Formats: sequence, structure tokens, C-alpha cells
Amino acid sequence: MEQKQNNWYDKTWLVLLLCFIFFPIGLFALWKNSTISKSWKIGVTTIITILLIVSLADDKETSNEKVKENNETEVVFEKSESKTENKGNVTALEEIKKEPKVKEAMITDANVLYVSVEDDGTNRNGFAQYLCEILNEHKATIKWVKVVKVNSINDPNSDNSYGVLLGESSCN
Repeated sequence: MEQKQNNWYDKTWLVLLLCFIFFPIGLFALWKNSTISKSWKIGVTTIITILLIVSLADDKETSNEKVKENNETEVVFEKSESKTENKGNVTALEEIKKEPKVKEAMITDANVLYVSVEDDGTNRNGFAQYLCEILNEHKATIKWVKVVKVNSINDPNSDNSYGVLLGESSCN
């Protein structure tokens, strides 16, 4: 008596489970299976392909930060505006960017205001304190200001990833 050999890919429940858990092997088993009709094979393959394409396309659109090159050496991060942002922070930042000495200003996720200015050789702690006053007038939540040299991100004397520190102040 000859017994028919049962292959693992002929078990329909296992094939469908593999399609959802580990789709490459599931798709292989689906097309090797002799009990599943061709129309079901095409339908399941189409659904998995659509889900894969949607998943890959969605990954590219999830970033909230854009990086742009500025003057070949400076990288500026522009954070997309959120409705939950403190209105005082936004209005104070707009006013600070209008200051003649300010080349660029940004607020980090750590709630620190970084302002880049030209380096004229002077200590900028006083300027940082002045910026704290602007922040306090607008009831901003920023508690620390750091003034850095413009275009000094790659400078060997850079104190951090934002550039050479020229001055700083706590905004208590």
C-alpha cells in the first residue's frame, strides 16, 4: 500500500498563516499549494503586494524634519509647526529672527534657543540675556539661550553640533 505524501505547503491554514506572518515564504507556499485555486492565489498575492507598497510609501512620508544644505557647510533643521507648540515660543522666535545681528534662530526639542551670529570677537552673554528678555516678554517656555558663530558647525572649535559657542544665558 502506497501512502500519499503530505507536503507542508499543502496545508491551507499554514499557508495563510505564513502569508501574514512571513509573507515571502507564505507566497512561495501559496503558489506551491495544490488545493488553493488560482484566483485565490492571485487575490492574496495582489493584497500582499498592495500592503507592501503602501507600507513602503508611508515610511518615506513620516519624517517631520527636513534637512537642507545652506552655504555647503551649514545644515539647518526646519521643524514643521505643530498646533501644540507654545504660542509665546513662536512669536518670540519670529521677533528674534528680525534682530539685525541674528542670521538664524531655532528652538531645539530640548527647549533651548540657538541663535547664530557673526563672530566679532566679543563675548555674547549680554546678547543672550537680551534674547531671554524677549522670550520672557512673550511668556515663552524657553529657559536657555545659546549664541553660536554662524557657519561654524564643522569648525574644530565647535562646542556642540550647532557651532562655536559665543555666549549663553539662563532665562529664569
